[in-house]
Amino acid sequence: MSEKQRKSKLTLYLAAGVAAVLASALAYYITSQGGPLDSIIEERLIESRITMAQVQIARLSQAVEMYQMDNGKYPSTTTGLLALVAEGGVTEEQLTDPWGMRFLYAMMPGGGYELRSAGPNGIPGDEDDVLAP
Repeated sequence: MSEKQRKSKLTLYLAAGVAAVLASALAYYITSQGGPLDSIIEERLIESRITMAQVQIARLSQAVEMYQMDNGKYPSTTTGLLALVAEGGVTEEQLTDPWGMRFLYAMMPGGGYELRSAGPNGIPGDEDDVLAP
């Protein structure tokens, strides 16, 4: 290998090393400043938790319907989802949403029921509550 080729390879390796160091520094700076990468990750995490809550609500709704078939009525608002635990249909852990809060259950006037999660902010009855899909 000629001297010129060795210098050319060395220059190429140095340039690649410098590019890697600069890319690492830039990635560190962006993430430490709460840059766009952090917000994208946070958005995806919230979206996945919302989907998980919807799936859990659908499963709990099935358990409520099974309870109704077995008992001829829905659980009362007072008894709520704990009636499903007493019947052996679900565990207490399954009554907790992805944000660590209990799912909310209430009988509706005129029959039926409502099942929801208070959502990411944990405040029931506002715009980020999660309902069945």
